[in-house]
Amino acid sequence: MTDDHTPDDELDDEVDDELDDVLDDVLDSDAAGDPAASAEADNSDELLADEIDSEIVQLATERDQFKDIAQRLQADFENYRKRVHVQLAAETDRATSRLAGALLPVLDAFEAAFVQHPDVIEPLFNLTLA
Repeated sequence: MTDDHTPDDELDDEVDDELDDVLDDVLDSDAAGDPAASAEADNSDELLADEIDSEIVQLATERDQFKDIAQRLQADFENYRKRVHVQLAAETDRATSRLAGALLPVLDAFEAAFVQHPDVIEPLFNLTLA
């Protein structure tokens, strides 16, 4: 059998060998912990950690603001509820006073009629009180 290798084939073999060597060197440096690559990765991790910390602080601040708003709304609603209760009680007292004031002339007339005709008014009076 004759040697069918051309110069181009020899060159291809040399290039393949050289590429294999470079690839092996790169893989070995990654496995050995290349300080430059490791420092770059550490910087990247630190930047990412700083960004996350910054976002956590921002979100915590926003949460606190929303919590403050919610607490103020709760307090405002509780104050509103108490104020409405007091106003309703006051309105009930005023309505009761107006009703009693409106009934006084009727009671006076009823009493005057009772004085004049006790036998006729007494059954009505008893019915009214019952």
